[in-house]
Amino acid sequence: MLSSLPSYLDIESDKDGYTHIMLFSPASSSTPQFLTMGPWEVIGSVQAVDLEKGLVCVVRSFIVLISL
Repeated sequence: MLSSLPSYLDIESDKDGYTHIMLFSPASSSTPQFLTMGPWEVIGSVQAVDLEKGLVCVVRSFIVLISL
């Protein structure tokens, strides 16, 4: 849940190299909360934010292995 203090979203690489959305709340925080995680990446940018519902809309990618 967001605090009443200013905060922001950023997209950065995690320790495994995947790009994910991080919430810095308050904005002065040096420790982000990862909103996405796992072996896939957020690509592009945040498309929309609904503060009332607490939702963030993003584009993500998957790596799919196909047997030939």
